[in-house]
Amino acid sequence: MEHGPLTLKKSYGKQKGIDVEFWKTEPKFFIPLHTTTLVKGEELYKWQMNHLGSALLLEDRISPVEIESCSANAHASFTFPLGSLISGSFAMHYVIKNMGYGLGVVQYDDIDVYFKSKVDAESFAKKYHMYASFDNPMCAYVNCNGNKFNLIYGVEYNTPGDLISRFDIRACSMAIDPNNDVLHIVKGAIEDATNRRITFNPVPRGVSIRRLAKYIKKNFTIDGHQSLFFAELVRSDIYSPELELMTKNY
Repeated sequence: MEHGPLTLKKSYGKQKGIDVEFWKTEPKFFIPLHTTTLVKGEELYKWQMNHLGSALLLEDRISPVEIESCSANAHASFTFPLGSLISGSFAMHYVIKNMGYGLGVVQYDDIDVYFKSKVDAESFAKKYHMYASFDNPMCAYVNCNGNKFNLIYGVEYNTPGDLISRFDIRACSMAIDPNNDVLHIVKGAIEDATNRRITFNPVPRGVSIRRLAKYIKKNFTIDGHQSLFFAELVRSDIYSPELELMTKNY
């Protein structure tokens, strides 16, 4: 019986109904990441504002962020369509659990799986007997073996970097490619997740107050300059009031 999208390759354990094989010691499969000091505080704010302003002025929404990749050292319990990516809070949980440092794992609410098309999502759900309505233009929520899945098909992306560089909060800007066993990370995301720190990517697809509140409820904190940047995002045309109604509330 298949219980979840990924399992690691060492000693057995369980977490929230998904069978997962946890490493007992700090894993060695991650390549060295974050070799340079991350910009923070006022300098980061100025850098974000520069790129946000340029993007809004030139209508170029390609985020200027650095993407790092390494082996995910995982195998998929499901067979995913090509181009599919596992991201969101489950990816954070997976990475932090196996990096072995920080303030404990980040609990996930559901498992976000991104698909290149609605047809791919429907085929995946049908194959694994996940019954759901696909009337929503963005996603479908399904349950499988006691786990909640969010099958997302309404977000266009060309590459993993294209997807995660335009997430709003950097801590969740991670994606596992289950077909190629590769983990893609926006530089700084691991530090943010392990230290429960809210940092915004400079040109996200969208941003919502409910999303910010969701992370604060998870004991994430935001410093003054990032609060200022969030205020600028809300004032920009990136912010859409309709998104508040679509944002999940846990």
